Amino acid sequence: MSRRTQTQKVAAVDDKPEVVQESASAMTGISRFTDPLLKVGSSDNEPIAEEYRKLKAVIMQTARKQGMPYILLVASAVGDEGKSVTAVNLALNIARDNDQHVVLVDADLRKPSLAKYLNLNGDTGLADFLRGSLSLKDSLVPVGVKKLLLMPAGKTLGNPVELLSSERMKLLIEQLRCSVPPAFVIIDTSPLLLFAEGRVLSSLVDGVIFVVKAGGASKLHISEALSTLKDANVLGLVCNQATDAITHRGYGYNYYSYYDHYRQGADQRKGGKPGVISRLFGQDGRR
Repeated sequence: MSRRTQTQKVAAVDDKPEVVQESASAMTGISRFTDPLLKVGSSDNEPIAEEYRKLKAVIMQTARKQGMPYILLVASAVGDEGKSVTAVNLALNIARDNDQHVVLVDADLRKPSLAKYLNLNGDTGLADFLRGSLSLKDSLVPVGVKKLLLMPAGKTLGNPVELLSSERMKLLIEQLRCSVPPAFVIIDTSPLLLFAEGRVLSSLVDGVIFVVKAGGASKLHISEALSTLKDANVLGLVCNQATDAITHRGYGYNYYSYYDHYRQGADQRKGGKPGVISRLFGQDGRR
C-alpha cells in the first residue's frame, strides 16, 4: 500500500475507503460549528440541528423495524473524531423529539467525557456498577431533559477491557433490554484502533454507527477499524465536521441503502418486567 493511501484523509461523506463501501453506508454529514452540543429547545433552526435530526431519523427507522429496546454503539477509529459529541446530540434529539426514553452510557472508561459535556457529576457510574459496588438505579443520573438518563463512566479501577468483558456488563445489557418502559440505549466507547473495548461491546449491541471527522483519521485507519467490526451490525458512517461547502453540494443530505445485516435473533424482544427505567421515570414514563 502506498504512503499516500496510508495517510489519505476522508474529505467528504462519499469519499470512503473501499472497506467502508463494503461494510457500511454513509448516513449523513454533520457540518462544522463552534458549539459542539445542541442547545435543546433553542437550536431548531441551526443547520447542525437539521443534520442531527436527519441522522436520528435514519437510526430510528432501523430501531423501529427491530422494535424497542434498541442498543446502539457509537464508535470511531481514533480519538478526536467527534463520536462522544455525536452520541450526546443523538441522545438529546431522540429524547426530545421522539417521545422515547433514552439511556446514554459512557463506556469510554479511559477518557470519559459525557458527564462533562452535560455538566453532571461523573464520579460514579458504569465502572462502579461493573465492580458490583453500585446498583443500576444508582448508576443512572437525570440529565435535565425529560426521558433522558446518563450512566457516567464512574471510577475506573483496573483494566477497562476486563470490566467491559465481564458478566456484569452482559447483565447490564440484559437489564436495559428488559426495563419497562423500553429505552433506546446509546453507548460511547474508546477508539477502536487504540483499545479493545469497542470490539468487545460491538458483540453485545444491536447496531453500530462509525464516526469519521473530515480531515481526521486516514483512510487506512478507518479501514482497519471497520475490519474489527466485521461481525457487528454496522448501520453506517457519519462524516463529522464536514465543511459548509460539502454540505451545500448535497453530500450532507444523501442517504444510501442500508447494509442489511440485522441480527435476526434480536428482532423482536417483547415483554419484560417493570424495572429500573420504570421506577426512575415513573410508571407513566414521566419523571
